Amino acid sequence: MCIENKCETLVVYIKTTISLKLGGKMKLKEEIYEIFETEKSHQFATSTKNGIPNICNIGGKYIREDDKIIIIDNYMKKTMENLQENHEVSILIRREKESYQLKGTAIYLTQGDEYIEAYKWMKSKGEKYPAKGAIVVTIHSVYNSFTGENAGEKIHLAKVSGLHS
Repeated sequence: MCIENKCETLVVYIKTTISLKLGGKMKLKEEIYEIFETEKSHQFATSTKNGIPNICNIGGKYIREDDKIIIIDNYMKKTMENLQENHEVSILIRREKESYQLKGTAIYLTQGDEYIEAYKWMKSKGEKYPAKGAIVVTIHSVYNSFTGENAGEKIHLAKVSGLHS
């Protein structure tokens, strides 16, 4: 909606203050990118089809696209088993008191182009890493995990058509 030719200001405000939904893909906030990339490890949660939870630390990880996170399976057992039964996952990223919960859907790969890309990336970090599989997580929602009155609130996504980032 435009009010007195203020459309451009509104778009800039939306782009800089909240995540965007662009062409069916979510664009993560800059702070989330920075925390994800600079902190050494994050927590990755899965569960069985019956809801029995599992959580592990992830260190071999990178963001491939605005809405896709790649996690390397070097030593996962329960996580891999859970992903065979239940594709819904959660990632907690944190730096000091700032934290976010990313929820998404995951697939586990051991072949194909995406797996080869992840395998090569992990091997570039050291030959000691087996890189048995790649977990591709498509993020569908983000929640504030800070302490305080906004804890647990969903970070709303704006749908802006025709906007190019």
